[in-house]
Amino acid sequence: MINDKLFESEDFSLSPIDFEKDPEVDSNYSLNLRYARYWCESFTKPLSKNEFKKKYEKIEKKVDETRCVVHFAIRTKVDHHLIGFLRIHLLWNHAVGWLVVAIGNPDYYAKAERQIIPLILNYAFKELNLYRLEVDLPEFEAEIGNILEENGFNQDALNRGVIYFDHRYWNEYLYGILRPDWEALQEVKA
Repeated sequence: MINDKLFESEDFSLSPIDFEKDPEVDSNYSLNLRYARYWCESFTKPLSKNEFKKKYEKIEKKVDETRCVVHFAIRTKVDHHLIGFLRIHLLWNHAVGWLVVAIGNPDYYAKAERQIIPLILNYAFKELNLYRLEVDLPEFEAEIGNILEENGFNQDALNRGVIYFDHRYWNEYLYGILRPDWEALQEVKA
């Protein structure tokens, strides 16, 4: 049976970047340093609309040229408003993906991840045919760790004190899920 809702959950949808509207929204979200850190490669700072346009162009180029990145904007289904993004960096030779989910609008913290994580697991294992999906998660986003575990992820590793955020050093957790574990969980849910 073909799932025609591959990119939609109850309240959210995954879509391409909108180069006209998204830069301004993401620029506003980047005032939230928790969100901005997902976009900044060196030090974290708010980003301008033009900086986002350049970042989007780099993403699109990498998606087109290397086929080692999948990027989606996360939007509300009701009004198609951008609330964040998800990205999977792919290591095709190992069938492994590294997932990043970032929500810029605090009104949707946890609710969006609860719906998006199962959606992206379905996509990663059924459409991309991955064997493993992993997430690096800072300690200050512990609520997302609970959502990952609810969806079958295991905490595989701990890197102590590697993230500096909000005037202190935080641990980083590596969560991972293997396709056989995810498939077994799907059978239990059925």
